[in-house]
Amino acid sequence: DVDVIYLNPICESLSNHKYDATNYLNISSEFGTKDDLKQLIQDVHNLNMKIMLDGVFNHVGVQNELYLDALNGGAYKHFFDFNKAYPEGVRLWADVKSLPELNLEDEDVKQYIYKSNDSVIKSYLNMGVDGWRLDVAFDIGYTILKELTHEAHALNPQSMIIGEIWN
Repeated sequence: DVDVIYLNPICESLSNHKYDATNYLNISSEFGTKDDLKQLIQDVHNLNMKIMLDGVFNHVGVQNELYLDALNGGAYKHFFDFNKAYPEGVRLWADVKSLPELNLEDEDVKQYIYKSNDSVIKSYLNMGVDGWRLDVAFDIGYTILKELTHEAHALNPQSMIIGEIWN
């Protein structure tokens, strides 16, 4: 029996794999629209199954609107760790030049990803998504994972939060 359908990242991105989001709140056009996702959620729920999305929240792609703003000294600069000590001038995930890390310790980043009512996590939960598989959860850290899970469960106590651990 199948209980859960898990989708790899569906957010807008430049790559085929979608682990380099350009906009978390937009669905990549080759996958459809938010209305298509809502219909899929309804169809999956009608089959007594749940749907889980892949959340890639510790890094974004270099074409992410927040990162582009930050590069220009804009309002989102504190969303990233810019420092001349880094070879590329910004903290990167696994030193991959196309994957700047989000500064998850920053309160505004927490609000954007999971705390505010219109955060990424809550926006999709409000659409009917049943949970999140968190990419490289070991990089996110226990405190943030606990907070994120608490916020998801406050909105939907039955929401599933699963973390990817490589070892």
